[in-house]
Amino acid sequence: MEVENSKVKLRIVYKKEDKKIVGCQLGSSYDATAIIHFFSLAIQKGLTMAELPLVDLFFMPHFNQPYNYVTRAGLNWLKQRAGIKRLKE
Repeated sequence: MEVENSKVKLRIVYKKEDKKIVGCQLGSSYDATAIIHFFSLAIQKGLTMAELPLVDLFFMPHFNQPYNYVTRAGLNWLKQRAGIKRLKE
């Protein structure tokens, strides 16, 4: 049984100096309250952009994809900082 995943638009706001996450905007056609809760905890704990892909992998994995959209956003950020092309979607 194939299930189409909903499209998600994600904008993460972080401090330029120390890369700590300070905000997030999320747009999707499905209920994404768990991700909003995840980002509220990330902000409260002072999570950095570099830590984002590691923490989310263990926090809320999606088993139909090796990486979910939050992990991919963090990995894409790391790759851009290293000058590597974006991950394939």
